[in-house]
Amino acid sequence: MRLKLLAFAMVILAFAGLNAIRLHVPVEHHYASSSSLLPAAIGTFHLLSHRNTDAGEVVGTYSDGSTTILLDVRPDSREFPHNGAQCFLLAGERPLKEEAQVVRIARGTAVFDIALFGSGADTKLVASTECYADKCAENPLTGFWHAPDSQPVVRIARPTYMVPVAILIDGHAQTGEGAEATGPDLIHYFEEFAAQLDLGRFEAIAARSS
Repeated sequence: MRLKLLAFAMVILAFAGLNAIRLHVPVEHHYASSSSLLPAAIGTFHLLSHRNTDAGEVVGTYSDGSTTILLDVRPDSREFPHNGAQCFLLAGERPLKEEAQVVRIARGTAVFDIALFGSGADTKLVASTECYADKCAENPLTGFWHAPDSQPVVRIARPTYMVPVAILIDGHAQTGEGAEATGPDLIHYFEEFAAQLDLGRFEAIAARSS
């Protein structure tokens, strides 16, 4: 399970590095330790490991004993938005489903762009949002994927400071009953994790940077 999760994480991190190179954006790292940004526990989920990447990401692996989830934060993104699904799009994958949804979090709600890639036990979920000083919200990747007209579109004035956040779940990386999870399972795991996630610390970073 750990090897499969590591492989999934490496795909995300590799394409994040390619994005930084492609955009020629210098990254200033203000977080010497990822442990200063990531909470030791998010409700019933506990931090198993964490790392900083050359692309300016802070990545934590969380588990509640049966469900394993990656939390990917870009505290130094500043004015550069990032949707986690871009990593898969750049790899040539297309989502089976993508939808911007209002999601319940620990304090209030946030808009996440939720994308499912693959099928069956190979399904992967990427849920992305961008935290601003007063809210966390994300638009679907309409430039790559034409979503239904009924989807909510978040009106965000740019440029402004933000902290992109992505939640990544691999169907193969689960250890509970029915370990090889499918799309509906991953959405359930995401909602369970998000309901315990306090995004206020990331809004505070955006507010300090503004």
